[in-house]
Amino acid sequence: LTETDDGAIFTGAVVTGFGYEVVSSVGEFTTLSYCTAVLRQSSRLTTYARSVAGRIEISNLSFAGAKGS
Repeated sequence: LTETDDGAIFTGAVVTGFGYEVVSSVGEFTTLSYCTAVLRQSSRLTTYARSVAGRIEISNLSFAGAKGS
């Protein structure tokens, strides 16, 4: 999978809530962590997102897509 493909899958995972099952282990971790952050503390999502994005480039695409939704 390319970064573009992952980005598309991530967007679906965030929206559906179960699409993360088809992504890689790294993607799965990022998606699960992202969804958890949204449910628990949406107010701190920006800070959390930046922290993860700083370590996993693909996560940046995921958060960008989620914010656009």
